[in-house]
Amino acid sequence: MELHFVGEDEVPRPPEEIRFRWIKAEPYRDGRRVRIEFEVSPFQRRPDIEIAVQDAAGGLVAGTSIIESVEPRMGVTLHLRGSGPGPYRASLTLSYPDLGPRDERELTFEIE
Repeated sequence: MELHFVGEDEVPRPPEEIRFRWIKAEPYRDGRRVRIEFEVSPFQRRPDIEIAVQDAAGGLVAGTSIIESVEPRMGVTLHLRGSGPGPYRASLTLSYPDLGPRDERELTFEIE
C-alpha cells in the first residue's frame, strides 16, 4: 500500500515546515519482513524518523530509529517478530530533538 501527500516545491525547508510527502509499505513474500519507504520535504536540518509496526492486537512487532536522516527519500527493511497473517499498522514520526514531532503518519498493510 502507498499513500501520497500534497507535493511541495524543492526548496529546502526549515524544521517547522518538514512533512512526509509519501509513505509506502511492501510486505515480502516470506511474510516475515516488510520494506517501509518514505520521502520527506527537502530539509535544511536533518530530521529524525521513528518507525513502529504493530500487529492487529496492537503489539509492537518491529521498529527502528533513523537519527539525522541525510536523504529526503529512504527505505528500510524490518523483520516482523512473531509475524503471521493479518493486518499490520506502520506508524512513522518525523521529529527534531528541540522541536518534538513535526509530522506523524500511519498506514495499514496485509500479510497473507
